[in-house]
Amino acid sequence: METVQVFNVKVIKTPEGFTGKCLEAPGAISEGNTLDELKTNMKEAIDLMLEAIRESSKNDQKIVIEIKIEPPKQ
Repeated sequence: METVQVFNVKVIKTPEGFTGKCLEAPGAISEGNTLDELKTNMKEAIDLMLEAIRESSKNDQKIVIEIKIEPPKQ
C-alpha cells in the first residue's frame, strides 16, 4: 500500500539557482537551476535518504506513532 508523506523544504536562492534542505530529514539536501528542478532533485534526495534509513534499520524493532501537526503558515 502506498502512502503519501509531506515534507517541508527550506529553499535558498543562490546565484546559480536554488538550494534546498528538508526540514524533517536534514540529511536530504539538493540543488537545482529552477524551483521545478530543485523539487525533482529534493524528491530523489528524500527518497534515497529514507531508503538508506529503512535498509540500515531493517532488523531493528519498530513502532508506529501518529502526531497531528498544524501545517506551516505561508
